[in-house]
Amino acid sequence: MSKMKAKSLKKPSSESWCVDVYEHDRGWGQRLEDHFKFPSEAEAAKYASEANFRFREQGDDECFALAHPPYIQKNF
Repeated sequence: MSKMKAKSLKKPSSESWCVDVYEHDRGWGQRLEDHFKFPSEAEAAKYASEANFRFREQGDDECFALAHPPYIQKNF
């Protein structure tokens, strides 16, 4: 009988890059409007940049949407 224990195989944790879109409304505050997941940081950053460009065209000082910077969500 061997005294060495078999190593347990751990699956590597997968990561998703996320972008949250918040609606900001003067007098009411902010609320989470959407949550998007992307396989890479580059795709998440591209979405956030393009979305904020579109949001600037549509919103005003009273009510607007804002895509917050990408962050990593670890899936265990």
